[in-house]
Amino acid sequence: MKANLKFDNKNFIAEVSIAKMIEEDENELHSAYMSECMMNEAMFVNTAGMSSSDAKYMCGMSYMKNRQMLMEGTGELSEKQKTLPDALKKSILKRYEKEGTLSEEGKKQLMSMSSAVKIEVKEDEKEEQSENKMETENKNESDNEGKDEKEGIQEMQAEPTAVFPQKPAPSTGEITPKAAEEGLKIDEKLQKEQEAAAPKNPQLQSPTFNLKA
Repeated sequence: MKANLKFDNKNFIAEVSIAKMIEEDENELHSAYMSECMMNEAMFVNTAGMSSSDAKYMCGMSYMKNRQMLMEGTGELSEKQKTLPDALKKSILKRYEKEGTLSEEGKKQLMSMSSAVKIEVKEDEKEEQSENKMETENKNESDNEGKDEKEGIQEMQAEPTAVFPQKPAPSTGEITPKAAEEGLKIDEKLQKEQEAAAPKNPQLQSPTFNLKA
């Protein structure tokens, strides 16, 4: 049974050669360079349209080409190194820091980069919070619109109810002499109206209320 394996001899030899040349203290720098090169196809060498193995090979060759520039300097970033991506600049300064050769200017450069990273993180957090707040407000508006629409439909479907205003009752239950006098006058008027409208056969009518009795 044949194994379906393809060995990339060119890339293997290149990786072994680079690994032998890289010092232990530059492993972090090499990893940062390869990462930047692989993620951005136009960063150090054009890898557009290449397979991942070919792109890795080209990035490895690019590292060896720029290695002298990456390793130059004494405790701080050189003018050429200042044009590199932040991840590489930080790796260079961290290397000096581990060696104990980081200068005062190098410390300022490293601190400035750390502050910039923190600010960027805070900006990202603010942006995320703002987006979440907008989503919440939009959801609340949508819910309120749906609620108002539903209440409007229910109001249209409801039967109209007549409302008769009522004169409020007096604040006290006491009967004044004036009110009693007016009540007697009304009763007398009603009694006269009843007598005038009474039938001619009094025996057929019901007894009436006599106020004078």
